[in-house]
Amino acid sequence: MLRVAICDSDIRYQKQTANILFHTLFDVEDVRFTFYESGARLTRDIMEEKFHQDLLVFDLVLPGSNGLRILELIRNQGLAVDVIVQTEAIELALYGYRFHVFDFIAKPVSVQVAEQVLNRYIREKLHPAEEFLQFSIQGCKQRLRLKNVQFFESRVRKIAAVMENETVEFYRKMDELWKEVEDKGFLRCHQSYIVNKNYVMGLSAGELILFNKKTVPVSRRYAGAVREALEEKHI
Repeated sequence: MLRVAICDSDIRYQKQTANILFHTLFDVEDVRFTFYESGARLTRDIMEEKFHQDLLVFDLVLPGSNGLRILELIRNQGLAVDVIVQTEAIELALYGYRFHVFDFIAKPVSVQVAEQVLNRYIREKLHPAEEFLQFSIQGCKQRLRLKNVQFFESRVRKIAAVMENETVEFYRKMDELWKEVEDKGFLRCHQSYIVNKNYVMGLSAGELILFNKKTVPVSRRYAGAVREALEEKHI
């Protein structure tokens, strides 16, 4: 079940977006829709921890609300929701990428363009080739889903894989681990840290700031490569 929220003050666009999503996803996923007519109601649900969606399609320009502030709130709250912005204010696209917006669709909406964006979303987000890390704990082989790992931290002889609600420790050398994950969306930022780029919100005072407000140190040795990688992701 894919939980989709559509936030648009124009009811016509709500219906059009829902129809496009339904027909594009018909053969691959069941969809449940939640509709918002205002940014205020969307913000309230987020603040009251009532927003539990997988995908949000919304307009950055909403009466009485600042769409970029809503994006910032979503990421600061650590919500794992994908976002597609559908708006006339396409000049705000670069700002939106700071908050890991999946894509932008310009209004008036072209059905063909919307379907292309959604098909890419299906390929990359709903049915990606899952990446796992294999390791052993007390002789028992285990697999760790890499997309859930926020960062790896070296702890003496062990490595800790830090996730949202748990931390898993296993034996591995940091350099060996880096060879396994460097082409899987991770960034080496310190001799003792490897971070998942999808969780990075920004860089400040020698630290990477994650969406959940955790911080990961950046050493001078890796600072240049870190800045270059963040620029490529428009962070």
